[in-house]
Amino acid sequence: LEKSRADFDAAVFSYNTLLLNASKEVGDQITIILTVISQNTLQEEIVEKNRRSVQLERDRYQNGVTDYLKVIEANIKVFNQSITQINLQNDRYQSSLRLIRALGGGYCNG
Repeated sequence: LEKSRADFDAAVFSYNTLLLNASKEVGDQITIILTVISQNTLQEEIVEKNRRSVQLERDRYQNGVTDYLKVIEANIKVFNQSITQINLQNDRYQSSLRLIRALGGGYCNG
């Protein structure tokens, strides 16, 4: 009887540990998703401001105030910031998948 009780206690401990780890993983993924959403919102603003800079540099070039190199440099900034934004979106999708897995779900690969 004591062995059965010890086995039961070990099973309960193992189950509780599993629940605690799963809860922590869910909380971690939710925190990551919320952080990435916030970062992505800021990144969208940065990309939009850089796009306006491109237009300003293009206007300056067309009015003879600057050379075309400034237009190219402004475009490069937009491209680099857009890549950062895409990476943030990817992080969000990856975290969403990890959250689904942490909640006990799965997903199909095709």
